[in-house]
Amino acid sequence: MPTCQVLPPNFPGYQPYCPYTKNPTPDGRGEWSAPDLVAGRALVAKSGKAATKIVVGPFSPRLNPVAHYVVGLLREIGFTNVSEKDETDGRQVFKAILEDKNVQMGAFELVQDVPVPDTFLAGFTCAEPDGFTNYCDPAFDALVKEARDLQLTDAASAADRWAAVDRKVTDLALWVPMVNEGSDFVSARLGNYQYNLSYGILLDQAWVK
Repeated sequence: MPTCQVLPPNFPGYQPYCPYTKNPTPDGRGEWSAPDLVAGRALVAKSGKAATKIVVGPFSPRLNPVAHYVVGLLREIGFTNVSEKDETDGRQVFKAILEDKNVQMGAFELVQDVPVPDTFLAGFTCAEPDGFTNYCDPAFDALVKEARDLQLTDAASAADRWAAVDRKVTDLALWVPMVNEGSDFVSARLGNYQYNLSYGILLDQAWVK
């Protein structure tokens, strides 16, 4: 489903937040509802940067359809000098981003390795200049540290602080999250199918005839 924020639903620290949607709530505490192309075009026109050269990619080969979509969307809201850089070798994509650091606009899929917000949000700290953003702000790091410290003593308060970190990342547009992806095709022989938005199918709950 479409999203505006880094943390996915059903994840510790997740609180719906989407200031980038049509008719957002005053505080942004809601979910994505529809695109606001009128507002997007107005912002591009107001910026005076509609003719700025924008190169989309390279993307990992399997994400090339997303690159085509992004190019079309940028043109639709008024950018006039948009091109796409194709790449069929996934290794070259990582080299361009992490070593050469010459990608203007790229895309990745992110799957958590452990169910903690740090998995998604640590990459924006000064300690982890991983090439995906190269962002560093000590004030942001202090907010992350506060959330981490609270995890040891007060899980509920820690979740609130992680939600604040998530909102900060969203407001800064350090990434532009697009969608929480998840779908399974199953046989009629499968029983007790359960799907979790963070982990996908819960295999330990399923059975097969």
